[in-house]
Amino acid sequence: MNSAAELARVTDEDWRALFVPRPPPDPPPPPNIDLLPPFQGAGHGRALMETFYAAAARAGAAGVHVTVTTANTRALGFYDRLGFRRLEITEPGETTVTYLGRRL
Repeated sequence: MNSAAELARVTDEDWRALFVPRPPPDPPPPPNIDLLPPFQGAGHGRALMETFYAAAARAGAAGVHVTVTTANTRALGFYDRLGFRRLEITEPGETTVTYLGRRL
């Protein structure tokens, strides 16, 4: 998808097919967000996440989660501002990613 107009045309069924496997996990993972620098800080990432929250809630999810590279402090700050909190999920020897979750 290349534009907000295209994103707005995505139906609930499209979101379920793309992001909510059957049976849905609780919480489901969000889409991958990689905004180019000229588009960062203008509310586009927040708008994408809010669209995802709505679709996940309609699909029956109680919350959502993200996996962030621990070194990506800008992304960690972004998700913190959106209300995500660190999940204490540990995999033996895993230190390169941080798991965050947010209730809907």
